[in-house]
Amino acid sequence: MKHRFVLYHRRGCGLCDEMLDELEPRLRGQPAELRMVDIDTDPGLRARYDIDIPVLTVNDIEVCRHRLDHAAIDKILCG
Repeated sequence: MKHRFVLYHRRGCGLCDEMLDELEPRLRGQPAELRMVDIDTDPGLRARYDIDIPVLTVNDIEVCRHRLDHAAIDKILCG
């Protein structure tokens, strides 16, 4: 099963960059796709998340905010 990861972020967000830097290597070689969504391109997302980013969802379920939850990612990828 291919997992759909979505990282809600905004440009210039240090925590967003940190989460992406930690996440990308973990997804290499895994049955996963990563989509980046800049919340500033959508007024609804900006209102929903604003300063409460980054937010990572997997298969449309929120997995973590602000910091990458390594244990949750391991559980998802290892099934």
